[in-house]
Amino acid sequence: MYTADSSMKFVREMLPDIRVRLGLDPDDVFDVGVLLGSGWFSSESWRGVCRVGLMTFNPFREVHGRRLELVIGWLGDVRVVGLLDRVHMNEAPNEPLVPVIVRTQVELLLALGIRRLVVTGSAGAVKSEYLVGDLALIRGFVSESTEGMPLWRVEEKHREAPRGRLHPSRELDRPLRVAVQGVFTSETAGAMSRQAYTREGAEGERAPGRDRTIHSVVLMFHLGPHLEGLTHDRRYQSHRGAGVISNDIKPPVLVGGAWNRRVGPAGYVQVVAAVIVTSDHRRSRSETSSSEVAGGYLAANHAFLDHLVQHPIPERKVPSEEDEE
Repeated sequence: MYTADSSMKFVREMLPDIRVRLGLDPDDVFDVGVLLGSGWFSSESWRGVCRVGLMTFNPFREVHGRRLELVIGWLGDVRVVGLLDRVHMNEAPNEPLVPVIVRTQVELLLALGIRRLVVTGSAGAVKSEYLVGDLALIRGFVSESTEGMPLWRVEEKHREAPRGRLHPSRELDRPLRVAVQGVFTSETAGAMSRQAYTREGAEGERAPGRDRTIHSVVLMFHLGPHLEGLTHDRRYQSHRGAGVISNDIKPPVLVGGAWNRRVGPAGYVQVVAAVIVTSDHRRSRSETSSSEVAGGYLAANHAFLDHLVQHPIPERKVPSEEDEE
């Protein structure tokens, strides 16, 4: 029987061994934790990289077809810990261990003392203005009644905790999103943005040399395991206000929110999420390989990830209502 504490129990059991394998002291902490989606990790950009496989630890040893690695290193002057090839909620929705695994992945990064959680991944476009290769910062979520989340009901009702009940969109740090997006739309960053976010000769995706766009969008989480259709689903999703759709992103954001309510201001973690668009509004995500498409933009993705990671981290505080949308 799994409970709200099961993931932290697994983390407590594996963390000492992981620290030994990575050569970390018991009190070593990291500035930023990154859940690395396909096409978001470049070993050439990280300094002092060290990895450890997680498949020998519970509950991950029950996972098949994944690599699941913890990677540590430096991006600029920021010490970062990342998770590669993670498990998603849609892999086996009716298996009770899957939500525990999804949550344990995030709790492991949080237990390493991070002050910012960056969730990255891929998404399909719902609306025509979002093109393959574009990047999107997530500003909110559209909910569906068939969702599954790695939380327990009792956790969603922390009215006495800072900021009260969990709300998916509320868990995202708006000031950080606005600040990072502003960097890529300002005059001073214009030249770098044009250089980093241009992919020549991407036939069928955009005109050669056209700049990629940094969007701020609403994401619809679709559990699956089947992927969405086109003609009917796209109209419904667009009508609901979604700009992109994904089978990821929302669950780890909520785990970060649950952590913040549990630890309070002293351990508050900023949460930000970003995706690369890997299929346009006319094409189902099942018709494209997200890994292949995202990998084609690796250098540009990492230039953007650098800003998400290296943007100054403020003193720990609980955002006020003025910081919300």
